[in-house]
Amino acid sequence: MQTNDRAITSRINSFTWHRFASVIQAKSGVSITGFGSPLVHKEDVLVPLYLEGEEDEPCRILLQFPLVQVSLKYPYDSLIDRTWATVSTLRFLEDRSQVPVPHVYYFFLEGVDVLGGNCPWIILERLPGMSLSSWIPHLSTSQIKHIGQQWGNFLAVVQSFRFESVGALRTIAKGHSRAIERVGADPDGNHLTADHYSSPSRTHGGAISRPRDKPKTSVDHLLSLASTATISLMDRLPIRTEDHDYETRENYLWNLKAYISMRHLHGLIPQYTESNILENYFTFDLPNFELGNINIDSNGYICGIVDWSGVNIGPSHIAFRFPRSLQNSPLVVERQPRVTGRNQEKLRALEHSVMTQFEQVVRKKGVLTLSTVPGGVGMAAVWAKGSKAKDFERLLYRFTGDVDSADFRLFLTYAQDSWAALFPEGRSTQNQNMWRKHVQKTWDALTMLYPRQCSTPLSPIYPNQTYPPTPPVSDTEATPKKAGRFRRLRSERSTRLAKPEISSFEFDSPTIGDKIKSFTDHRIRGLFSSKERRSG
Repeated sequence: MQTNDRAITSRINSFTWHRFASVIQAKSGVSITGFGSPLVHKEDVLVPLYLEGEEDEPCRILLQFPLVQVSLKYPYDSLIDRTWATVSTLRFLEDRSQVPVPHVYYFFLEGVDVLGGNCPWIILERLPGMSLSSWIPHLSTSQIKHIGQQWGNFLAVVQSFRFESVGALRTIAKGHSRAIERVGADPDGNHLTADHYSSPSRTHGGAISRPRDKPKTSVDHLLSLASTATISLMDRLPIRTEDHDYETRENYLWNLKAYISMRHLHGLIPQYTESNILENYFTFDLPNFELGNINIDSNGYICGIVDWSGVNIGPSHIAFRFPRSLQNSPLVVERQPRVTGRNQEKLRALEHSVMTQFEQVVRKKGVLTLSTVPGGVGMAAVWAKGSKAKDFERLLYRFTGDVDSADFRLFLTYAQDSWAALFPEGRSTQNQNMWRKHVQKTWDALTMLYPRQCSTPLSPIYPNQTYPPTPPVSDTEATPKKAGRFRRLRSERSTRLAKPEISSFEFDSPTIGDKIKSFTDHRIRGLFSSKERRSG
């Protein structure tokens, strides 16, 4: 979505474009001569970049950087985690599959920032094609079904990759390999807030906000989200709970209606840790695999899938779900553009094609444990359960027990059975003690099973001075080197700041210049939208 936001425009104009273009020129031989109007997509800003001699042609590359800026709410490490996971996921899929994802030419995480934006950024390929969401009215039913088959196949390929734990991918070994590290985004694919991290520790290189924990299993992951919400609640209290001993703090919290409601929800976690109709493993959780992010060409083939930001690795029973743009629940329909009845028929045909093709592929891979007899449980049931589990995961992350919030009404849909059993005549203050005892008993039982994950976390304590306005200073020179350095994974026991990953620049062959110049005119002309207004 194109934006006229003055703050974003001012931020972009403050970038050190000449230095940025000089470094790109020195590394690749490609001259960037201007940039277009910024586009805002969720929590990312995309800026079209124009190359020398192609100022009147559609742009071929984009600059992507976070919409949010470094603050107490969003530490710099939060911006790094999401950007790093995005780059690693794109390079993994490009190497290991035929899914048409944008190529990452260059990315920066921390250190000497030639752009001067005080944030990570990526230079990536602009994929050709037209957005499927805008072309549904112009497509025939047979074309819709054909696109649905491609969509279902690509989705099945991506979610057939298996990993050993929850987390997100990170590049290692100078970009040639990837490892699973901490999650890079929240359940909706957005930047993690400071509640996800422990207190910032100051080192000789700046302030580092390390994650509060590193979940490996499904239950670890869900309890970690619960702890994040707990910290969010504790930050709003009129007292600082860390100033009291553990017993005093617990007694105070268990007398709060909001805390009891929150722990009531947390007590339901064991119901959502695994599935009995699906093989339980860890795979890509795709928050943005939607209609608006799928590009098609003039022949009705998918030629690009954009927006891979915020992709985590999660449990399969949560990752397997309806794309939100195809769901029929009121919560989703309200967020989608209104469509006519004729287009609704096409969407239903698209939904059926996606689901059928997806089920065929995953059955061949032995992922499903469903009955194949007529009338047995089908893929629709799997995706419906996955959608409910995903909504539960989202609720865990943001629910702080506020009775007046929409989240509280959603909480009641999950807790209604136990709530009705406790309060057959409705919610009354005189039954609060009985409600608290019931919730506390359930929570204590869960604590016995997972003592470390269920302990009440402490709120992060920030230094007296504000969060540093610039990222940690690199120990390398500002002069571009032959190859970028990579930020090594910090050991949990290490107190010394590891060398940061300055950037990655085409460790694979061909280089950025060769790749850009290898584009053919027929791939570019006629497939992109009209030219953007250029500036700079």
